[in-house]
Amino acid sequence: TTDVKITTPEVSGKYTAGIFLKDKATGEVLSIVPVETDGDMVEVVAGDNRFETAIEVSKQMYPEGTTADTVFIATGFNFPDALSAGPLASAYDAPILLANKDGMLSDEVLNEISRLKAKNVMILGGENAISKKVTTQLANIGVSTADIERLSGDTRYDTNVQIINKLAEKGATSEAVFLATGTNFADALSAASIAGANDMPIVLTDGKTLTEDAKKLMAGKLVYVLGGDAVISDEVVDMADELSLTTKRLAGANRFGTLVEIHKELGTNTDQLFVANGMNFPDALAAAPLVVKDKGSMFLVKSDEIPKEIESYLVKYFTTTDVSGAKVLGGDSAVNKDVKDQFNKWLNK
Repeated sequence: TTDVKITTPEVSGKYTAGIFLKDKATGEVLSIVPVETDGDMVEVVAGDNRFETAIEVSKQMYPEGTTADTVFIATGFNFPDALSAGPLASAYDAPILLANKDGMLSDEVLNEISRLKAKNVMILGGENAISKKVTTQLANIGVSTADIERLSGDTRYDTNVQIINKLAEKGATSEAVFLATGTNFADALSAASIAGANDMPIVLTDGKTLTEDAKKLMAGKLVYVLGGDAVISDEVVDMADELSLTTKRLAGANRFGTLVEIHKELGTNTDQLFVANGMNFPDALAAAPLVVKDKGSMFLVKSDEIPKEIESYLVKYFTTTDVSGAKVLGGDSAVNKDVKDQFNKWLNK
C-alpha cells in the first residue's frame, strides 16, 4: 500500500478527479480510479452582529476597488420605516447600512461609507430612529449635507408613501404592486427582492383599512395581497379590488408558506440562492439589493431548521434548476450549521 496525496482546489465546489495507477517499471497506466469530492458550496456572509453583517453584504455588492454612488441608512432595531425600502435600494443599486440603537452610525459603518466613496445618502425614518446628528457624522467623512435626504413621515405608512414616490421618481413604471401588512416584517421582506427585480412598490396597510394615499397607489394596478386574512382582512382586499385592475391574494399557512406562494407566482428559478433568518428582520433587509444585483432568489428559514414549506419547495427547485451556490446571511445564531449543511447536501447532489 501507499499513501495518496490529493491537492484540493482553492475554490470550493464539486469536483471530479482521477487517481492514475501506473506500473512502476514501465510507467504504463494500469487503471484510473475516479474520485468525486463534495465541496462546501455555501458561502457565509456575516459579521459579528447585524451591523457588521450589513457591512459584509455591502462588500459583496461592491468589492474592494469599486464604488457606490448612494448608500441607504436604516435603524437596526425596528423595521417599520425600512420595511418597503428594498425595491428603492435596488433601484439605486445601493447597499443598506444600519444605525445603532441611539440612532448614530458606528465607526465601522462610517468607514464603509468612506470605502464606497458614496456621494449620496438616503436616510429611512425620522429622528427618533436615525439621529439628526448623523448629518454631522456624514459631513465629517465628506458627504455634503445637500446630498443627504431623509424619507420620513408622521407614521410608517406616510414614510412608505415617500419611499414609493421616490421609486417612481427613479423611473419605476410597474403595473403591479404588493400590498403587505405594516405591523410585521415577514411578508414585506419576503417580497423585497422580487419587488426590487421588477420595480414593484410595496404598499403597506394596517390590515384593517387603506389610507387615501395607498388607494391612489393601487388604482388601476395589478395588486398582490401578501398573507392571509389574519394580517390583511377580506374587507381590505375588497377595497383594493374595487380600485385595482385585478387583485390576487398570495398566502400560505404562515410566513414561510406565503414566501413560497410569492415565488410560485412571480419568482424565477435562479442559479444563486440567498438564505436569511425569517424570524428577525435585519439580515434579510440588508440583503435585498444584493439579491437583486446578483440576480438571485431569497429564501427565509428559522435559525435551527428549514421550515417544511420552504424545504418542500426547494426539493423541487433543486431537481429542476442547476444551482451553483448559496449565500447565507448572518452567523450561526441567525442560521445554524444544520441548516447550512442541508443546503450543502442539496448543492452537492
